[in-house]
Amino acid sequence: MQKTFILLSGALLAGLVPMFTAHAQQLQAVGVAGSFNINQTWATQRELTLGSTTVLTHTDQAREDDTGNRVSVYARVGLRQGRFFVQPEAAYTKVLGNQYEVQFPKGTFYYAPWIRRLEVGALAGYHITDKFYVVAGPVVARHEREKAISTSTESWVAAYNSLYASTERVQVLGQVGVGVQLWRFDLGFRCEGSLTPYTRQLRFDNNTYAYRQSTNQYIFQVGFLLFDSNHPWAK
Repeated sequence: MQKTFILLSGALLAGLVPMFTAHAQQLQAVGVAGSFNINQTWATQRELTLGSTTVLTHTDQAREDDTGNRVSVYARVGLRQGRFFVQPEAAYTKVLGNQYEVQFPKGTFYYAPWIRRLEVGALAGYHITDKFYVVAGPVVARHEREKAISTSTESWVAAYNSLYASTERVQVLGQVGVGVQLWRFDLGFRCEGSLTPYTRQLRFDNNTYAYRQSTNQYIFQVGFLLFDSNHPWAK
């Protein structure tokens, strides 16, 4: 999926070239960014019974310790000569999901999957000042599912694999945030929430169970501008 991210990033920048040629003054900035993310996963069902295995989704009381990172490439394009702009992005996110307690006859395990996804964002923004701005918009994510941990037919193994396989391939999210540009650095904070579920249901032993989860993240981002039409660092 990392290779796909690189290819998608290149396609994003290449796709903007015709716009740059026709309206060179509209391209404001091109940058790359990395972030520290705090993730929270919420399940509607507090308890699932899968054969002899019980999954408890409400036992993790420390939801601020599920962290990870995001890398992205983006372009900022002004609309005419005003303060509004659009910001297409391509990103790759890897964060830890919430920990669930899995009880089965031989003991208790914990399920805490990694959330890995490729993202394409279509954000819109407004420059409050030359340095400060706000952004908001939808993000479409394609999830990378975890691999099965075993081919064993034991109930707890089958339950784990059903949980891993329950992730929706495609999820739509919404982001809103603020940012400030300092020299070549582009600092920002965003809040992200699910517009569609992270999971809807899971299949276990030829039965389908409701298993609806949503996610939200707090994203602390540091970007570096590869191009800035205003060249503020030269002033």
